Amino acid sequence: MKSPKEKHIEAVAEEIYNSLHEQKKARGITTPVWKAAQAVIRGEYYNAAKVVVDMLENGGAQPSLETGNFSRDHWSTLVFVETRCVDYKGILDKDKMRCNVNRHAASAGPHQQQSSLMKWDPKNGTRLSTGVVLPDHDDWDCLIDLAKAGLITILDIDEGAVAMTDFGWSVASMLRKHKQEGKKYVDFVLPHPDASSIK
Repeated sequence: MKSPKEKHIEAVAEEIYNSLHEQKKARGITTPVWKAAQAVIRGEYYNAAKVVVDMLENGGAQPSLETGNFSRDHWSTLVFVETRCVDYKGILDKDKMRCNVNRHAASAGPHQQQSSLMKWDPKNGTRLSTGVVLPDHDDWDCLIDLAKAGLITILDIDEGAVAMTDFGWSVASMLRKHKQEGKKYVDFVLPHPDASSIK
């Protein structure tokens, strides 16, 4: 017997699939029905729906993400942090961070504080490995997620002061090798689940 939450997740997963499937059809791409069932029940659309349902249950609050959810935005933020730690003593250039000023006004850079740049476009939200976009989630949220995952330490979020952990240095090195091989951040999969795997 499925719980109400499991049924809700499956319903949302089907919505996500149908939406993406319609986009594919519009571009002349078709997908067999059996693949839809697989995706809804146990595939990427189900995982994406879990994130959405958790957000709805938390009143729209940002979910607590695991490294398996990280994609281009999280990984590029980590490499950006690494560069700032190497060359700028761990002080971030705030104007180069995606900033939803409705949530992180104190962290906005000088140029972002100008009236013409204050509006946040939900289309610029954080993209997850599941394909879901978190509309209000910005690079400062990515920073917090990286810290929770043990990849960085936030010394002062308002000042943009950060430090890398040993785990973070190791993953950043993997990311640079990944890019050096001509691959994209969106394709990167962390082989180690947590900091305890890094010696």
